[in-house]
Amino acid sequence: MTTYRTETREILVFGQKLTIVNTTPEHRADERRAIKREIESTLYEIFRKYVSNRT
Repeated sequence: MTTYRTETREILVFGQKLTIVNTTPEHRADERRAIKREIESTLYEIFRKYVSNRT
């Protein structure tokens, strides 16, 4: 089960107080590396298709 870190901020916009809540998953170092590799691989494929369509 993934745990999440929660950050809460309150800001004032046009006289109204808004609460911003950001939740971030907490992963072990090896999980973070695997997720990063997957994202990089996916982005590489997207950009490769984009570049090949331009030529």
